[in-house]
Amino acid sequence: MIQGLIVNSPELVEKVLPTAYAYMYRYLARLSLTAGDAAKAVYFINQALAANSSIFYRDPRSLLTLVVVRLAPLAKLVIKGSLGSAEYTANN
Repeated sequence: MIQGLIVNSPELVEKVLPTAYAYMYRYLARLSLTAGDAAKAVYFINQALAANSSIFYRDPRSLLTLVVVRLAPLAKLVIKGSLGSAEYTANN
């Protein structure tokens, strides 16, 4: 379908293709986070930034995804630290 659009109206497709790729990469970053793969999420969010960074100030969901991906390693450390600090007592 996209190939047909490129042949019929390349000037239209060339204008919107970077934005489409940015949203696709943002979506893949969200899916990666949901799957627990923060490294892939960082890769995809970087691809989205490279494709069209304007989606991050135009769309609140994109900005939220960017923030969550960037903070995911910190959240993992905080959760690990809080769970690791609890002591089990048999008498309680």
